[in-house]
Amino acid sequence: MGFHLHDLYTYAAPGNLLVLGLVVSLIGVMLKRVWGTVTLSVCTAAAVIICIWPIGNMMMVPLEQRFPVLEPLPAHVDGIVVLGGAVRLNWSYRVGLPPLNKRAERMTETLVLARRYPNARIVFTGGNRSRISEADVARLFFQQQGLDLSRVTFEDKSHSTYDNAILTKMLINPKPRETWILITSANHMPRAVGSFRKAGWHVVPCPVDFRETRYFTIAPSYSFGDNLDKFNEATREWVALLTYYMRGWTDAFFPAPWNGRGSDEQAAAPK
Repeated sequence: MGFHLHDLYTYAAPGNLLVLGLVVSLIGVMLKRVWGTVTLSVCTAAAVIICIWPIGNMMMVPLEQRFPVLEPLPAHVDGIVVLGGAVRLNWSYRVGLPPLNKRAERMTETLVLARRYPNARIVFTGGNRSRISEADVARLFFQQQGLDLSRVTFEDKSHSTYDNAILTKMLINPKPRETWILITSANHMPRAVGSFRKAGWHVVPCPVDFRETRYFTIAPSYSFGDNLDKFNEATREWVALLTYYMRGWTDAFFPAPWNGRGSDEQAAAPK
């Protein structure tokens, strides 16, 4: 199948690296090596800080607040693009159902907007990382929810957000005066918008699946798993932003709205 950036982000997640560091440290301690004790102390301290303090929250907030909630909605929309990442592929294959993961709002918001704009085209973009593709699962989900599949185009070859932008534009060939809404998780929206802009497609950002607010306490908490999960996700996104920028896959390191709030709608609106 090949190795993709997604694999690197998954294997090099901070939580995985911490566990690996602890294992290596324990080996060093058992061998009575000084470096083992030092490494064990560093990894333990890092684990405690990440799991107890809201480091991940602080990293997540600027990502999620970069693009505002889409209010008010555009009066006219030609199409809706929803990015993959909200389905559980392997589980779907085993039981033949379309279960969703914690990013489910990408799919549910698509249904909401599909009803609001009955004449809008819909595109789901998500490739094959298993024996079935995200597009296959999305097709089953939309069908079960009663969405008219004749309105939906499925792009099933992409393996990255950059692929989503390039391949979807090639598939749809949007006209310059058309208004297209882009749906993805709020913390993923900067990278997604940057990728679509790099592809020459000005979309209207519709962020969903907010995991944090700008108002949160910096006090320690006992939500160890949640704190680690947010740190993993935020770190992955910041590393991906840097990687995309260095590879020329986005128009900026940290893409921002065009000239302030509301300008994305203006940039994508009919001229």
